[in-house]
Amino acid sequence: MILLSLITHFDDISSEKEPLCPIINGVAGTGKSYLINAIRNLLQSKCAVAATTDKHCKQATGYNDKVFGGKSLILTGDPGQLPTVADKPLYHARPSNAVGEQGHQAYHMFDKVVKLTVNQCDASNEQVANYNHDQLTKLEHPVAHINARHSSALAKKISSDMSGLESVVFLAKGARVMLTMNLWSSVGLCNGATGTVVDIIYQNNHQPPDLPIVVIVEFENHRGPVFNENQQLCIPIYPITVTSQTEIGFHERQQ
Repeated sequence: MILLSLITHFDDISSEKEPLCPIINGVAGTGKSYLINAIRNLLQSKCAVAATTDKHCKQATGYNDKVFGGKSLILTGDPGQLPTVADKPLYHARPSNAVGEQGHQAYHMFDKVVKLTVNQCDASNEQVANYNHDQLTKLEHPVAHINARHSSALAKKISSDMSGLESVVFLAKGARVMLTMNLWSSVGLCNGATGTVVDIIYQNNHQPPDLPIVVIVEFENHRGPVFNENQQLCIPIYPITVTSQTEIGFHERQQ
């Protein structure tokens, strides 16, 4: 329903149409983040992410008499999950400063509210593992079983999701992968960027389950320096090391 209303709105080329001002909320697990990604994919270049300020929107559009320069606004979140930081929420009846007053006025522009109620929590680890196995099998390439390096035997027993690093990873050429941290956001190498494994490179006399020295990944949206003239979208991804602290000391995992 939400996406259909957006499609209808942005397909309307009339210059007189009113900007959209919906609020989308729901408790954890109802699909808010998924919906945000779907909206971004739908709107593509039409969607400005990271909450462009009212001032900059007015500068960009020239509509200084309209809130956010007449741009459509979509608020997404769960007011019950986290309190506001260092200020009052937009809906507070007594804003604490001039900026808060402007935000309070803008809040009253929102005329539609969509509440997500069905829990859409991610699949279990077992389901994810089975899905990944099926996808790797379809590639018809050798699948590398890659063990992480650990600083101690105890480090191996720490959660399989130690700061985002699994103790065992399965990879193959052609596998789809996703960055889970920002490497270089301005050139497209940011958290959530997806790519395809092109090669897995090992030191001499090493092979799976050893840790490779680098994995070459092609990122479709990479806009930075070229690593290889013949593969201009390919980026080398090196192993990283994370540290976890327990009651008996620090432990490291490299993957």
